[in-house]
Amino acid sequence: MDRLERTLPFDDGFRAKPFVRTRQQPVPPRLWRWEICTEGGSLPYQSSACVYRSAHDAWEAGQAALGDIFQSIACYRGQELLLNR
Repeated sequence: MDRLERTLPFDDGFRAKPFVRTRQQPVPPRLWRWEICTEGGSLPYQSSACVYRSAHDAWEAGQAALGDIFQSIACYRGQELLLNR
């Protein structure tokens, strides 16, 4: 198993469904961050490095990040299919 294969998210054989969660920071000025989590997972897979003024902005940025993750998985699997021919 190569390094990239170990770091791919959401491919544990159970097909855990990923989702974006927004969280408000506990200290003022109470800005928002996004986290990508899986059903049944206790820790987020990825979270935002920057903060957002609203939950909606954080959620939209998290959805874009989740789309990037799925695109990288599709690209990796496409390359894997070409190599296994």
